[in-house]
Amino acid sequence: MLTLDCMEKIAISSTKGGVGKTSFTLMLSQYLKKNGLKIGILDADIYGPNILANRGHKISSTDAQSKFLPINQGGIEVSSISLIINDSEAAIWRGPMLSQAIKALHDNTNWSDLDYLLIDMPPGTGDAYLTVFQSLDVKKSLLVTTNDKYALYDNLKTISLFKKLSIELCGIIENMSEDFSLDEKPIHNSELAKYLSSSVLASLPLTKRAIIHEETLKLNRLEKYFTKELLKL
Repeated sequence: MLTLDCMEKIAISSTKGGVGKTSFTLMLSQYLKKNGLKIGILDADIYGPNILANRGHKISSTDAQSKFLPINQGGIEVSSISLIINDSEAAIWRGPMLSQAIKALHDNTNWSDLDYLLIDMPPGTGDAYLTVFQSLDVKKSLLVTTNDKYALYDNLKTISLFKKLSIELCGIIENMSEDFSLDEKPIHNSELAKYLSSSVLASLPLTKRAIIHEETLKLNRLEKYFTKELLKL
């Protein structure tokens, strides 16, 4: 088994909520798995964990060392706070408790020999980000955004945080693009890349929710929009 220090850890980030971080994390995990890589997902969105939503998982079991056994979701390992609290309960935690919960999920999950651990981040730039980047030794991130002036403005704050914490911004993911339709050739928004001072690694079209849900379970129609650059993170 590889140690936690051996796997490549990539945070999927955005200050703005509602830009599709969770759905992108699930689709990226499918894409990497299709390319022969072993993938795990840590759901760090403590207040709104959705990675396992509607999958029917309720609670995680533990091994002899009292570590959480990650849920195997189609060959992808997943650990989430939703495994140990009721889906209908609110996690009413102050910063220190939130940080401890994220670190406990990371350290006390019995991950196998993963190539990549994708970390689905919450919106904002608060305690969760400080914990992930400073305590979990995460040095890289992808930034998910829409081409919306409010999302772009808010994500300048995410980039500012990356600079302050010396986090490598691997690239931008433009989600819900209105510049092209599903099954059309992607159009990478050069103005968006210029505004955020980073390259666009993938552009995904605005797509019906039902299709997005299907793609998070088995990447198919949207796979063409995932570039080979995402295999070099």
